[in-house]
Amino acid sequence: MICSVGLLACRDAGRSTSRRLPDKEVDSGTVTASDSGTNTPDAGFVDSGSLVPDAGFADSGNPPPVDAGFVDSGMTPDSGPVVGALTVYDLQDTTRPNYPGLDQVVRLANVTVTAVADNGSFWVQEAAGGEYSGVLIYKPMAVPETGVQAGDVVSLTGTLIEYFDLTEIQLQTLDTAVPGTLPAPTTVAASDLANGSPAAEAWEGVLVRVAGVTVLNDMPDAPDDYGEWVVTGGLRIDDFLYTVEPRPAVGTNFTAIIGVHTYGFDNYKIEPRSAADIIP
Repeated sequence: MICSVGLLACRDAGRSTSRRLPDKEVDSGTVTASDSGTNTPDAGFVDSGSLVPDAGFADSGNPPPVDAGFVDSGMTPDSGPVVGALTVYDLQDTTRPNYPGLDQVVRLANVTVTAVADNGSFWVQEAAGGEYSGVLIYKPMAVPETGVQAGDVVSLTGTLIEYFDLTEIQLQTLDTAVPGTLPAPTTVAASDLANGSPAAEAWEGVLVRVAGVTVLNDMPDAPDDYGEWVVTGGLRIDDFLYTVEPRPAVGTNFTAIIGVHTYGFDNYKIEPRSAADIIP
């Protein structure tokens, strides 16, 4: 599907955010009474000391109880296989021991919003920054508007997916959001962020800065025009979050360009957020 405003604006078909409320205290099964601590539980009963679940529901006490299909975030629980709170590094770097695998429900805590799109999707980043520290949070139409702004520190729950080779979290619930401070962008060589670089994927979703670049091609998809242009190192600059007008001509030099690094339509690219991200 061709979409002139970018991949994120052409979304939602075939997506579902259906939810179910889990059973409370006693799940279906053969056990209906609590174990006082002196009686022998049967094979379908787990004595947590406070809550009486059966074999399909294990009470961890603190943090909230988690079973194979339920996570209690303190707000609305969601369906799906659940993995406990992780970091963005765990989700983006598939070699890490805590990598949960795709299509798992995951939680992120205290990550910073670096950019917000008009469709309500946004990018978040770990405070320490660096490779594998950022990820796109895709907001389906069925999920209420979050109202988050760049700089907010948020905790959220969603499903880890790969959408046309872009790693993202499909938002289910925004658990908390408080004002914070935007992280400084990391300066990376433009050639390390462009197609063909073995380092490009590690910077996907991260707020980056490229310095001392020159426009090499002002319409790389000619005769089609998708609002992208190419700078030193073969790196594309896109207009999904902000459009540079007039479009820079070939040979235009920039002291620096800042934006979130992303992937779409077979190309790695930077998404500047405002005029402040384009430094002549």
